[in-house]
Amino acid sequence: MNEATYLSLGRFVVTFSGLIHALITSKIHLAFTFPYGAAYEPESVRLNSLTAGPLVFEFIAAFKNKWDELISAEDLAIIECLNEELLALISERNRMMHDIWLSKTIGGHPGPHSFVRAGYNKTAAGSQYHNLDIYPDDIEPYTQTAKRLMNVVNCIAFYHRPGQTTPELSGRISLQNDTVSRM
Repeated sequence: MNEATYLSLGRFVVTFSGLIHALITSKIHLAFTFPYGAAYEPESVRLNSLTAGPLVFEFIAAFKNKWDELISAEDLAIIECLNEELLALISERNRMMHDIWLSKTIGGHPGPHSFVRAGYNKTAAGSQYHNLDIYPDDIEPYTQTAKRLMNVVNCIAFYHRPGQTTPELSGRISLQNDTVSRM
């Protein structure tokens, strides 16, 4: 077995968990006035029972509800790109976690060898089987994406400036090539 692949998968799972936590705490921060008081615990329990996709919806809805018509076109483009990136990462995470991972050993050689990630995808025509050779370096970009998106989510929710009247995302978050990141 390839220990490096196990470690890489573990890093991704823990980092993705941090992203989920950021979505939950950021949604609460956007929706409620600090200190949160009695609303915090039931909202936290409710959000913790959701899967990742609905959490993204909750976060985006809380942002839009808080800022409503004060969202500039640039800030809206950032939020829409963030939404797309989050959903794409969740989709890939779901594939990783629900596919079958098979160890690949070649002639008893200790490796490192790739793992084979196999499963079925839904398609317009029905389904399609896939099997992918996966090396530790193939997983690392997803971990880095989860870190980047977690930073963006936190930056959106926990930024406050005296006299702030708009979200002011475009001055703090860049949008380039369908990717959002902190400046």
